[in-house]
Amino acid sequence: METSKETLQTDPLAVTELDPKEANRPDEQKPPVLPKWRLICLTISVCFGLFLSLLDTTIVATALYTIGVDLNSLQKVTWVALSYTLSYLGCAVIFARIGDILGRRNAYIAAFLIFFAFSLGCGFSQTLSQLIACRALQGIGGSGLYSLTFVILAEISPQNEKMGRTIGALAGFVVAIAGVLGPVLGGVITHYTTWRWVFWINPPIGIIPLIMFIIAWPKPHHMTPSPRRPWRQLDVTGCILLIASTVLIVFSFQQAGIRSSSSSSSWTEPIFLAPLLTGLLCLSLLFIWEVLVAKYWEDSIATMFPLRLMRRRVYMGYVLSTLLAGFPYFMVMFALPIRMQVVGQKTALMAGVSLLPMLGTIAVGSMLGGAINGNRDYKFPTLVVGTTFMTIGCAALSTLKA
Repeated sequence: METSKETLQTDPLAVTELDPKEANRPDEQKPPVLPKWRLICLTISVCFGLFLSLLDTTIVATALYTIGVDLNSLQKVTWVALSYTLSYLGCAVIFARIGDILGRRNAYIAAFLIFFAFSLGCGFSQTLSQLIACRALQGIGGSGLYSLTFVILAEISPQNEKMGRTIGALAGFVVAIAGVLGPVLGGVITHYTTWRWVFWINPPIGIIPLIMFIIAWPKPHHMTPSPRRPWRQLDVTGCILLIASTVLIVFSFQQAGIRSSSSSSSWTEPIFLAPLLTGLLCLSLLFIWEVLVAKYWEDSIATMFPLRLMRRRVYMGYVLSTLLAGFPYFMVMFALPIRMQVVGQKTALMAGVSLLPMLGTIAVGSMLGGAINGNRDYKFPTLVVGTTFMTIGCAALSTLKA
């Protein structure tokens, strides 16, 4: 019996014979599948970029004293580490937004090239000012390698929960290993060659992951392309306020630290108060600006960070805990090797070895915390235990003689 045209329009359960061409047509709703070899190569390449960017945050820790002596400026040598860290953290969100404009692939390649170019510039620097400037620019490239790694991994990770968790665990492992190897590798390189190779090693090591990334990048039919934003939507005002606030606040404390050795009133001098207050003002203006953008110009300007996250108390608690735990971590990471070399008269190699107990337990704690929280939510107890051990360790370090 033939099915009438009227029945087809009124009865949703009416059965019709499919056209063979329609039957063989692929399902348009089916998500694109990334070939396994591309997934593996992309994961390895971006994790290696993440490794290099994180390695350069701490690899100079054991080389700072040698750099200061070689360039005749021990007093300001800590800016070699600070300039990289400031641009690295300050530009991470900015580079993620640039990735929305240029595309993930182009932005990641640009980050790699910037990182390579100014790694060479750091190695060829003849004055401390040149080195600090190149480190700041190198940090911009490193920030792109850091932020875009997690964006790319999130986009290429398969829907399979187990595989996605494996890729996330691999990224966490890379973070832990980079923190462990940085100071030790810096000490070995400085002891056996020259501190300049601390920076020169980046291009020869990183060129292979970069080529692998370019070859393995998915074709359009392998991955749903992320929408791009026009340049006019970049939050330029937010970028300027973010960088100004972080640089000025850190600069104020750095100047107070330098002058405290010769003056007890360094914390009340204009060189400390002026940049500190200006930095806090920029931070306040940044918050006000982001509120206004989210309220009035959300469609025309891409905000630096979503303010709705600040309403989540648990999330903000984790952020605050990470911020406060980061202070003693980086202070010990850079201050202890310099103390070992200046006060203890140890070599750069031994200064790196002195950090191994701390770095080893950090790596173990990172992997153990990830394993414990893999299936169950023990984040709060994990934070409490971790910060307790950190407090005990810092208290013990404070008993060392100056």
